[in-house]
Amino acid sequence: MTIKPDADVIIVGGGLAGATLALLLAGQGLRCVLLEERNVETTSRRTDPRALAITRASENILRSARAWEYLPQDRIGYFRQMHVWDENGTGDIKFDSAELCESTLGYIIEQTVLEQALRAASNKQDLIKYYRPATLSGLKLDGPLVRAQLEDGTELTSHLIIGADGALMVRDHVCARWPELPVRYMIITSRRSPVSPIRRRPMMQLPGNDF
Repeated sequence: MTIKPDADVIIVGGGLAGATLALLLAGQGLRCVLLEERNVETTSRRTDPRALAITRASENILRSARAWEYLPQDRIGYFRQMHVWDENGTGDIKFDSAELCESTLGYIIEQTVLEQALRAASNKQDLIKYYRPATLSGLKLDGPLVRAQLEDGTELTSHLIIGADGALMVRDHVCARWPELPVRYMIITSRRSPVSPIRRRPMMQLPGNDF
């Protein structure tokens, strides 16, 4: 008997990266579960001083995720010029949106404003389900599926689990549980860190037989 998983993809981390990825995957018809440690009702009331420079390429991604439309226009700043120079030399380069016949090079947007727009878009998407606050406590293989265990005892299954959490919790669980993954699992590494050997392990695992 074929076991139907709770989701096609479980994403640990509901921040900018995790929420954007969930929206893009849901747009392709995949059922996504987002595990978010933060209590949204609490953090949404806090003032976040962080602001991000969003390029036109990032704008296109957010538009594809259908989150751009939820950004309040009065909270979007613009930058039209950029000057980059070498601190220890004489080299420099300047960019100007006018030279590209563009209205702007990019935008300055508060991180919380971006997160709220992504959350609003996610709430309109039936294929995305949030668990929050939720903390991953373990992972194990269940045949062709991956089973994610949460601290409150909840267990969720999926074909794929992706770590989009800054704490790298998924990667550490994977490395602790499976120092040497079976050959049938494909490893995708997006970056390496010199901190410790375990940090140089895969950020996510993809069952090669199913995807």
